[in-house]
Amino acid sequence: MNPWRGRLVWLAVGLAIAGAVYWFTGGGDRHSLLRAIKRGDVSYSASAGGAESAGGVDGTADIDLTVTRGGGNGALDFVLPAGFVIHAGDAQRLMTAVPVAVHIPQGQAQFHQRVETYCLEPFRPPPSAGSSVSLDGGDPGQSPDDAAAAKLTGCLKDEGEHGERQLGVWLVAQGYLEKPYQDVQATLLAKVRQETADELNAKVSGQMADELRRAIPGASEAQVQRQIDRFAPEKIAARIDAQAKELTDQLLGGFVASKARLQACGYDPAKLSFFQTAPAV
Repeated sequence: MNPWRGRLVWLAVGLAIAGAVYWFTGGGDRHSLLRAIKRGDVSYSASAGGAESAGGVDGTADIDLTVTRGGGNGALDFVLPAGFVIHAGDAQRLMTAVPVAVHIPQGQAQFHQRVETYCLEPFRPPPSAGSSVSLDGGDPGQSPDDAAAAKLTGCLKDEGEHGERQLGVWLVAQGYLEKPYQDVQATLLAKVRQETADELNAKVSGQMADELRRAIPGASEAQVQRQIDRFAPEKIAARIDAQAKELTDQLLGGFVASKARLQACGYDPAKLSFFQTAPAV
């Protein structure tokens, strides 16, 4: 018996498996959806889907992706990898949470799927439902933080609810892991105040208007507004500060709670400044 025969068989099997993994994760250039779009083999349309909250901050949880063949009639297969950055104009960028196997069967014109995504910038507004998003220029790893977040997505796909995984992605994508807890806290509080000031102002003003209507039955809307304008600025500012702190505390709590999930994905909390300096829970 040829002693090399068995080894060659196992080598062939190993190469076949490696090739399949390489293809499915988007490594094969021929099967890259982006390359197919650039070649004109297919076209696509993509729009933001539903929204989900993580740590009190709203983010987009998915996109609707449609891929249309550019010609021919044979079966087509491409991959959009996990960790791919999606652009949404002035809204925040998104990242695919899982690899997407695009299959257009022979004789059919289109592929359609709702694709789970993460938000990368928690304090920029998410794209509104139905708005167009772009796959152009979204190769993963455009920055070290994007590259780290893209790597993390492959591990997180089966770890808990989407909102819980989103918090881990934000920790990595925003570079917070290498910063002391107190610095992250100050950054979050400032961003919450800055980015949500108008929203919180409207919310608190509305709350105070409801309180005044109950306290002064029969008051006109003009009278209610005059009372708010006259007496409310300091109260509104105080309430905005309180609600900004509450939202910041929610985010920080979610970040700290993601410790075990990140540890399971290869991070060492003992070497990360955020977890080193975070209060014990």
